[in-house]
Amino acid sequence: MERTVLHPAPDLAGAPRVIRDISARVPGYDVRTILDVGANLGQSCLPLAEALPRARIYAFEPAARSFARLQAAVAVHPNVEPLNLALGARTESAAMTAGGTSVTNRLILPAPAQRPSLAQALGRMPGGPPPEPEAPRRERRQGVEVVAGADFCRDRGIDHVSFLKIDTEGHDLEVVRGFGPFLQIVDFVQVEAATNPYNETHVPLRDFQTVLDQAGFYLFRIYGEAFEFKGGGRPVSRRCNPVFIHRRLVGEMEGIS
Repeated sequence: MERTVLHPAPDLAGAPRVIRDISARVPGYDVRTILDVGANLGQSCLPLAEALPRARIYAFEPAARSFARLQAAVAVHPNVEPLNLALGARTESAAMTAGGTSVTNRLILPAPAQRPSLAQALGRMPGGPPPEPEAPRRERRQGVEVVAGADFCRDRGIDHVSFLKIDTEGHDLEVVRGFGPFLQIVDFVQVEAATNPYNETHVPLRDFQTVLDQAGFYLFRIYGEAFEFKGGGRPVSRRCNPVFIHRRLVGEMEGIS
């Protein structure tokens, strides 16, 4: 059988891969509003701003030093609005690590008391001694304002989001949940997900699939898969960046075989 070769719109030839794939698979799709949650220094929003000059891009970066660099970097792009905010499950004040401009800065959430990590639990021998508690890491912290995505969209009068990109070092599912019913105005969602059970930094891919399936999304494509690097490295997938597409752009799939 001859396969149909799909091409993105000619003006998107230099766009990031995900935008080219969207253009090729959903012909005529117009990316109008982008939320870049966890923008860091602009690694994602700058290429998007250059490729999509007519799109409105909101770039969220709560870490103070990273935000200062982001602000300077996007100053030449009038379609990008940098915001010194975090998105989360609810609107509240919180804390986050403040390791300079590191991409691993993250919101600090309380851990369940006396609960061993998955790696500890799987490594414990029956009848053996309990695992040694991990020494707390000394980290610089800063206060941050966290806003639920639903509250942000409501306050800004945003009634449609083309592309919601989330990269918040394990906090991604909380960001998704913060949109609540406003997920129905989002067309594409990208997150960072764990692909092996020993990765305790990121939320498992299956959890995103469960939540987003209930919200009306299908898995579109997987990007950025990386091998496990901890413990000297292993030939095992560690994480990926799955992108989900809302069903209204896909059509009815029930009964397809």
